[in-house]
Amino acid sequence: MIRDNSEFRIIESGIVKSVSLNYYDKYILDILSKIGKVKIRQLIGKFMQEVYLQDNSYTYLISNLINNENIIICRNNKVSYCDNLILVNV
Repeated sequence: MIRDNSEFRIIESGIVKSVSLNYYDKYILDILSKIGKVKIRQLIGKFMQEVYLQDNSYTYLISNLINNENIIICRNNKVSYCDNLILVNV
């Protein structure tokens, strides 16, 4: 039974953990650093191969990193949000 009540719950090694929303931030930034500039949709696909979360969860986490200026978005209003290119803000 989980006694903590954080914003996010994950299953890690068969154990349910209560974690903060920024739990995956380092993971996202590390993968993005290795890939370089990529469409949001492609990055989400890469993550979904390794860690199961809904695609809208990854979109939310990426948006938070953009808002916190950890990720730069090359915004193009002529394409859907997930077709915009992003890269790590170094």
